[in-house]
Amino acid sequence: MISSAANITHDLTPNKEKPLWPLSSYGPSKHEPLLLAGLDESPEELRVKAFTALKEGNINGYVSQATISLYDTVLTSSSS
Repeated sequence: MISSAANITHDLTPNKEKPLWPLSSYGPSKHEPLLLAGLDESPEELRVKAFTALKEGNINGYVSQATISLYDTVLTSSSS
């Protein structure tokens, strides 16, 4: 199934079908390429990274990197 521009617009409209988690990738349908790629990081994956950074004594580096990544993602998605 090929998605139409109207379907994609509906899928990415806030308060309709747009994913709530800002670090979600998006593909219009199964077996089609991702239109928003490289974002898939679940809260659990971020938690593991935080615990690893804490264990290694680098929590400030993790917080800084995670903040920049989230900010860039939100900024990019709000400008499109």
